[in-house]
Amino acid sequence: TFDTRLIATGPIKDGVLNGDLIVQGSGDPTIDNENNLFTDWAKKLKMAGITRITGRLIGDDRAMDAGATWPGTRLGTGWSWDDLIFGFAAPTSALTYHENTVHLVITPGPAAGRTPSAHIDESASGLTLVNRTVTSPRHSESSLRLLRLPGQATLELRGSIPLNTEPIRLPVSVDDPTLFFLRVFHHTLLREGIEVIGGAVDIDDIDSDTVLQSKENSQLLLDHHSPPLSELAISMMKRSQNLYAETIFRTLGDKHGRTIGAGQAVVKDLLETWSIETDQFIILDGSGLSRYNYITPEALVRVLEHVRLNSQSATIFEATLPIAGQDGTLAHRMKGTNATGNARAKTGTMSNVSGLSGFVQTRDGENLVFAILANNYKSRSSTITRIIDRAVEQLADFAR
Repeated sequence: TFDTRLIATGPIKDGVLNGDLIVQGSGDPTIDNENNLFTDWAKKLKMAGITRITGRLIGDDRAMDAGATWPGTRLGTGWSWDDLIFGFAAPTSALTYHENTVHLVITPGPAAGRTPSAHIDESASGLTLVNRTVTSPRHSESSLRLLRLPGQATLELRGSIPLNTEPIRLPVSVDDPTLFFLRVFHHTLLREGIEVIGGAVDIDDIDSDTVLQSKENSQLLLDHHSPPLSELAISMMKRSQNLYAETIFRTLGDKHGRTIGAGQAVVKDLLETWSIETDQFIILDGSGLSRYNYITPEALVRVLEHVRLNSQSATIFEATLPIAGQDGTLAHRMKGTNATGNARAKTGTMSNVSGLSGFVQTRDGENLVFAILANNYKSRSSTITRIIDRAVEQLADFAR
């Protein structure tokens, strides 16, 4: 599990915390206010006798990538720059809120040629929106383009949206996850009647030595735990949630610091113990968004075979995989075939790349492991998907 702690660095007297309130994260990717978590935290602080904080709300994100803010550490090596705008390529942080994404909402103007309205649905996002779009005639094609460079908070929207179409909601990534987390929590504290005099700051932007000295006399006010890995992995695999994968990848290297490099070393060492040679793979991130990742189908099959060797591990792992025709990223694939409810597999998709690896049972009950990779194709993705699905369907129809 991932834990998030609220720590007071000073005494609490007559409703006043005379010091800072530190939010110390470890990477929990599940924190969201949809379940009123921040509101619950604020109420617990009030139960502890706090209605005013004389210091700051400090975000301690050093548990992951040492709290680095440079995009090269929060993002993966070789991620396409034009992916970085979108929610599926959100940066990682030890403090994560709402999967580090917000929604951009675009509504066409009242007439062709007029400027559409556009806004970000979360005021605490830290993003600055520049709207350069136009309303196009009815029945024309929508052509929206987004631009936000790594490490910058300006989101530029260009293109057109047809007249009288429904508003479009696009999930976009935030630039600074830690400050996003702190701003939303800060707003919640104020709404619940807890005043914070010093504002919200990242621990990397202040004198951390002074903070560490004050922590010697600190007290733990709250310790929140995420769901266990077995549950996080289901959400990660069924939804193909990249942020979860990146967070878990870094956490694998906990003993050597939660970094990309430490995660790479752990995966490399593990695969070698499974007798998978290093010339069979290059793993540079946890999600597969990197164009520098390479792996052979044989290596994927070997990994899946190894998982099957331990029945307990196999049960837990297979529960995370999307089921053909039923749920996750395979909910609408292979319906009405012998693969439906049978094949369990993980998808992998980016521009001109498609993969599917997992398990399927043949018509006479034989369990098969498969890995299918398609690279550098020029055909429509839907055509490649049909070919991959047909291959798995034939495995499900097979009998010796």
